[in-house]
Amino acid sequence: TGLSKDDINWLEQQAVQLSTTMTESGIRIRQSATEILDAYKLVGSAKPELLDNKEALAEVTKQTLILASASGMTLKDAVDAVTLSLNQYGDGADQASRYANVMAAGSKYGAAAVESVTTAVTKSGVAAASAEIPIEQLVGTIETLAEKGIKDEIAGTGLKKFFLTLQTGADDTNPKIVGLEKALDNLQKKQLSAAQIKKQFGEEGYNVASVLINEADKVKYYTEAVTGTSVAMEQAATKSETAAAKLDQAKNKMNELGIQLLEKLNPSITTVINGTVNWTRKIVNLIGFLTEHSRTVITLTTSVLTYSIAVKALTIYENRLKEAKVGNLLIDKASESFRRIKIASILALSAAKYALAGNTGMATAAMSRFNAVLSKNAIGAIIALIATAGMAIYQYAKRT
Repeated sequence: TGLSKDDINWLEQQAVQLSTTMTESGIRIRQSATEILDAYKLVGSAKPELLDNKEALAEVTKQTLILASASGMTLKDAVDAVTLSLNQYGDGADQASRYANVMAAGSKYGAAAVESVTTAVTKSGVAAASAEIPIEQLVGTIETLAEKGIKDEIAGTGLKKFFLTLQTGADDTNPKIVGLEKALDNLQKKQLSAAQIKKQFGEEGYNVASVLINEADKVKYYTEAVTGTSVAMEQAATKSETAAAKLDQAKNKMNELGIQLLEKLNPSITTVINGTVNWTRKIVNLIGFLTEHSRTVITLTTSVLTYSIAVKALTIYENRLKEAKVGNLLIDKASESFRRIKIASILALSAAKYALAGNTGMATAAMSRFNAVLSKNAIGAIIALIATAGMAIYQYAKRT
C-alpha cells in the first residue's frame, strides 16, 4: 500500500481520536474508528498517490467525514464527492477542504444535492478543467441547471458537450481564453435563436446551452455562493451539537474502551480457551479409549467393586466379632466373680458354723481359705463379706 507499519499505527490512532473527540473546529465525527479506517482505504483507493503520505491521506479523509456530517450523506458518497472532484481537476490533498465546502455550499443554496453534483462533476469535470473552469463555476452551472430539473448524468453530459464546443469555437466565447463568466455574457449578447443554439451545440446539448446562456446571472450567483465558504464546517459543527451526535461519540468511546479491555484480557482468555481445548481433547480421547476397550473396562470395574464390597463386609464382620469377644470376656469375668463369691460365702458360713460349734480348728481352716478367695477379687470380697455377715447373723439368731 506504500504505508509502513508505523504509518498504519498512526492512522489507527487518528481514527480513534476522530471518532471520540471534537476537532479543532468544534466538529464531532460520528463514525466509529473502524468506519474511519474503512474511509482511509476508500480514499487511498480513489487517490493512490495519498498512500505515500499519511498526513495527506488523513486530511482528505477528514474532509470527507466533515462533508458526510454536514450533508447527511453516506461516507462512501462523501469520499466519492471529494476524491472524484479532486481527480477530475488533478488537485492535491491541500485542496480537499475547499472542494468539500464547495460541494456542501452548492447543496445548501442550490437544488442539487451533493450526490447529484458529484455525478454531474464525474461526467463534466475533465472538460471543465481543460477549459480552466474552476470547481466553483462548475458547481454554479450544475446548480443553475438543477433549478430547471436538469440533474445528475444528464447535466454532466450536457455540460461536457457545452464546454468542449465553446473551446473549439470563437475566442470571445472560449472560457479558456476569456473565462466562463465572460463567455456566457458574450453568448447572451449575441441573442442566438433556437435554431442557432441547436446548430452550434446539437440537439442533445440544446437544453443545457439554452439554460446557461439565458440564466448567466444565475450561474454567477451560485458561483459566488459556493466560493470561499466554510459551509461544510459550519453545518457539521451545528449538527455536532445534536444529542444524536453526542450519543454516537459516546458509543464510540465505549467501543474503544471495550476493545482496550479485551486487549488487556486477551492473554488470560487465550490461556483459558487453550486449557479448555486441551481438556476437551483429553475427554474426547478418554471417551474413545472407553469405547474401544469397553469390555475390559467393565470387567475391571466389576472386579474393583466386588473387591471393595468384600473388604467392607470383612471389616464390619471383624468389628462385630471384636465386640462379641469383649462381651464374652465380660461374661466370663462375671461368672468367675460369682463363683468365687459363692465359694467365699460357703467358707464364711462354714467358719461361722464351726465357731458356733466350738470347733476352732475347723473354723480357723475355713477362714484361711475364705481370706485366700477374697484376696483374688476385691469386688467379690465386699459382696461376699456382706453376704457372709448376713448369713452369720441369721445362723446365730437361730441358735439363740
